[in-house]
Amino acid sequence: VEVEKGLAKFGAAARILDAHLKGRAYVAGDRLSLADFSIGSALILTRPAQLPLEPYAEIRRWGAMLMDLPAWRDTLAMQQQPVAS
Repeated sequence: VEVEKGLAKFGAAARILDAHLKGRAYVAGDRLSLADFSIGSALILTRPAQLPLEPYAEIRRWGAMLMDLPAWRDTLAMQQQPVAS
């Protein structure tokens, strides 16, 4: 029951963000801003939490743009756990 509630809340927020991003490169205008990093940071949880991004093309496009930023890639790389040998 709680998982369904969480998915419903995610879906409601994702629909709003997806619609907001339509026709926009970034969350708050024509330039990358703190808003993109603030909201976009949650995207790193989509895979582990198995959140469905498939219906949200604008979020996926925007998220891919964030993932393409060298600083974003470097930060994610620092968060990776070392592989046990």
